[in-house]
Amino acid sequence: MTKTTKKIIFLVAAAVLLLGHFALQVYLIRTDSQTTDEGVHLSAGYTYLTKHDFRFNPEHPPLVKFLAGAPLLFLNIKTPSDDLYFNRASDYFYDSWREARAYGEDLLYKMGNDADKILLFSRIPMALLTLLLGITILVISSRLWGLKGGLLSLVLFSLEPVICAHGHLVTTDIGVSLGYLLTIYMLWLFLNKSSWRNVILLGIVLGLAELSKFTAVILLPAIIILLIAFTLIKKIRLGEFLKKAGKIFVAFIICWFVIWAGYGFKTEKIPQAETTQWGVLNKITSSKLFNTFRPVIIPRDYFKGLSMVIGHTEGGHASFLLGMHSNTGWWYYFPVLFSAKTTIPTLIIFALSIIFIFLREKNREKGLFFLAAALIFLAFAMLSKANLGVRHILPVYAVLFVVAGAAADFFWVSTLKRSALVVILAWLFLENVKIFPYYLSFYNEFYGGSKNGYKVATDSNYDWGQDLKRIKNYLEKSSVKNPWVEYTWDSEKALDYYHIQRRPLSDFRLGEKGFLVIGATGLNNEPYRALQNCPVYDRITPSVFIYELK
Repeated sequence: MTKTTKKIIFLVAAAVLLLGHFALQVYLIRTDSQTTDEGVHLSAGYTYLTKHDFRFNPEHPPLVKFLAGAPLLFLNIKTPSDDLYFNRASDYFYDSWREARAYGEDLLYKMGNDADKILLFSRIPMALLTLLLGITILVISSRLWGLKGGLLSLVLFSLEPVICAHGHLVTTDIGVSLGYLLTIYMLWLFLNKSSWRNVILLGIVLGLAELSKFTAVILLPAIIILLIAFTLIKKIRLGEFLKKAGKIFVAFIICWFVIWAGYGFKTEKIPQAETTQWGVLNKITSSKLFNTFRPVIIPRDYFKGLSMVIGHTEGGHASFLLGMHSNTGWWYYFPVLFSAKTTIPTLIIFALSIIFIFLREKNREKGLFFLAAALIFLAFAMLSKANLGVRHILPVYAVLFVVAGAAADFFWVSTLKRSALVVILAWLFLENVKIFPYYLSFYNEFYGGSKNGYKVATDSNYDWGQDLKRIKNYLEKSSVKNPWVEYTWDSEKALDYYHIQRRPLSDFRLGEKGFLVIGATGLNNEPYRALQNCPVYDRITPSVFIYELK
């Protein structure tokens, strides 16, 4: 087989995988209802573009929200009165999450807009962003490991449920995954060839990553750690190290400029305040050094959002894991979720690729570099006390998909190993088909499968508001009439919008007769926790239960 023929086969296979995955995302766009954060993100992006103001949802940078909000400019959207929510969020030191959420709910479900059309227009850019992430994984892996490696990485990306679940949602997780991977790759290129072109590109992609999600701040220590490790492994002299470090500092300046541009080059000062809701913000804004450089150091909305996120990760959030409840989380939360929410065949290939990197010297340096980048992100994520879902470590997946390409040569050395690879990938395909279209609720067999996922972790890992349309369709066709519905991820306004007939949830009492439709996350909360010991009447989806109370 000639090289040209191999390239043609490679391109055709890659195109089929990418377009197939994109088509799946488009299908899910139409069938998944709004997850709880999407209304906030898309409406915030819309206000950024129409009002040139970043007061809503500052705890997430604007880039992805710009992409989600831009298509809405072409729709005739009715928005809530400014006096109702927008003006109430004007205080810089006020956490306006309630107003931002209510604004998004009203925009979708109360103003007479077509909620499904708004979600369609906002989600299409997210699916395109996921497509771009797939292309990026393919290109980087191909350059590192060859065409076979690139194709293996792309297969894992295309079929892994965690990507299928989040690839069409209006959230920041795919955006930061793309930014993190691109920055790590540009750092690799820079360390091997410290040209000014690579410095500029590193600064730009780093800035775009920081504009995608605040967890991208992990890149700053990651870059320094990887620079030092590269220097020690390569035995680079002090003078050369200082040159590289100086150029990275220039990249940081370019990054800051990109961030500033993302916030419209705003130069408003941060107002002074004696106390704030975020201790880290109060400590910094009260310092003499900060007040000296107050006007232009960092866009004030970026600074506010970053401070809020740091405060959130330090303060914690109500979480559930393996039957336990906590407001401060567990250090092992993300490793557990990674091992539970990743398919077994993908875990096998991840493990084999890491082993093969250590065994094969020519792959070791670049393989360990990218593996270290994934582990650094995971390590910093494990320090967070806000344990809210595996989606927060999607950048780890993006990098590991690239690392997995190293296993291609391992499988290609013999007919037996190639056959083993075919079996593993067929297994992965069957896992994907089996969970379709309930990707968000996927758990592997090590943890009892998707049916038992609610016993492991819920929230955005399992039950996040994605099934509201499925609840509506089920109730229209079944004998279950006028039930209680405990599914307020999208608020009561969403249930009213979809005309879901139900009894007032405020009237619910254990011991009364009737049907209760409840999401898995609700089952972990009082007063519904006792229902876990009761027989289930039916399950609409893996994450939505129906109980008949007699």
